[in-house]
Amino acid sequence: MSATGRGAARVANDFYETPAWCVERLLDAVPLPMGNWLEPCAGKGAIIKTVDRWFTRNRNGLGPSWTAIEIQEQCRESLCMVVSKRTVIQDFLTVKNIMAKLSIV
Repeated sequence: MSATGRGAARVANDFYETPAWCVERLLDAVPLPMGNWLEPCAGKGAIIKTVDRWFTRNRNGLGPSWTAIEIQEQCRESLCMVVSKRTVIQDFLTVKNIMAKLSIV
């Protein structure tokens, strides 16, 4: 499946960035808890940046703290600029002992 016209073939570890408008509509519609949030397929941090901007505009910047996991090493630099302390470059399905520390995934 591809929304960008690349055909039906799935490319392993391909990059599908979530559009900001999708994240904003979710945040407008669903009251989500504060705390520690996980972005399991963080890419370059598009969702995290959008959530943080939304909380700055709508909740005086009182947003969640993040743990970001991304499988692609080439995303490390961009992602560390967004979530500096809790960024893991690894396959999310192989990360252990992380779920107990989180409020929302």
